[in-house]
Amino acid sequence: MRVRVREAREAADMTQAELARLVDVGRSLINQIESGQSKPSLLTAIKIAVVLNKPVEELFQIENNDWRLRRT
Repeated sequence: MRVRVREAREAADMTQAELARLVDVGRSLINQIESGQSKPSLLTAIKIAVVLNKPVEELFQIENNDWRLRRT
């Protein structure tokens, strides 16, 4: 998954701590999401999108390697 939270947060002139406070999570989680170390829950992803005034799919983009081939 390609995560574009850092770019949107910086464009909004917001720190990780400010975003974390508004989303009601820890700053370390925002850091982990931005660095790709953690994937947010659906609720957290939606909250981040609302706070940053961006569509969820703009901040969190599924890439080809995120799909697993299912054999029937």
